Amino acid sequence: MPGKKIDIIEICSSAMWAVDQTLKTMANIEMNSMPVLRREEVFKLVVTSSQDTFTSIIEFQQAFTQEKPVKGGIVFYLSRSNVGNLFKGTLGLDMNSSEAEIKDVCGEFCNVMSGCFKREAFALGYEDIKLLSPKNYFSSINLDLDIKAICKYRFSFSKEEKALLIMDVFAEGSV
Repeated sequence: MPGKKIDIIEICSSAMWAVDQTLKTMANIEMNSMPVLRREEVFKLVVTSSQDTFTSIIEFQQAFTQEKPVKGGIVFYLSRSNVGNLFKGTLGLDMNSSEAEIKDVCGEFCNVMSGCFKREAFALGYEDIKLLSPKNYFSSINLDLDIKAICKYRFSFSKEEKALLIMDVFAEGSV
């Protein structure tokens, strides 16, 4: 049975809450304020990142309509230079850590955020939202996610003027 129709602002709030909870748990970082939403309308979603950036794409589907599921997702970008801002105090990682160490910790960080997001979305009434397995990359990428006519929101998380991570949230038909 389909749940309520996706509200992109609620999805953004759930994703921000997930980041906040994960920063507290894994990086011992308390956010004093949340980032401002930056809205972009795009016809076609392409995820791009540069070398030395860990990117995690967590797509979701919702069976709100009978014709086809509504698709969307969350993309996390963590640059090698920001890894120290996130994990130096708790996990001892910095920008000189090996690629394998960075991939492992960033992958776990994004998995925890994904679980927090799912729990919050469920609490808001999105019982039928299904998260797909995260796709993780640590290199330059240029991926077409085959999602069209969307609204994308970008968040840049920082603490004490130190960049932490960037998050994009998007959903089909949310323009």
